[in-house]
Amino acid sequence: MVESSSLALYALIALAKRQKSIEAGIKYFTLGAFSSGIFSFGLLFVYAGSGSIDISDLFKSAIFMQFYNDSGRYFILLGFVFLLVSIGFKLSFVPLHTWVRDVYEGSSPPLVFYMSIVTKIAALYRAF
Repeated sequence: MVESSSLALYALIALAKRQKSIEAGIKYFTLGAFSSGIFSFGLLFVYAGSGSIDISDLFKSAIFMQFYNDSGRYFILLGFVFLLVSIGFKLSFVPLHTWVRDVYEGSSPPLVFYMSIVTKIAALYRAF
């Protein structure tokens, strides 16, 4: 759901007739696609480590973590790191916020207002 709404934002950013708008749209699209790939790999690693992506099964595997072999434990940990990085990109946390200035500068003011609030709420909804 977050990615389908982001597709419209990629186009809206690049619609303005300025050179910075096209650059901002391309930058937002490539980094958004990269973030979606990292999210997919995170889910893959969580599934490989625990055998399920069901929340109740993940809590059980976290409680009984000492019974897993080391590779399963590392897969789950790596998966959660990937998921955190992906959600951190969507929320533009500090080490992943370098794209924000360029994208906001190339966008129109109403679009910047929308992107700075609504996309963050949608990313938090995706996280929880």
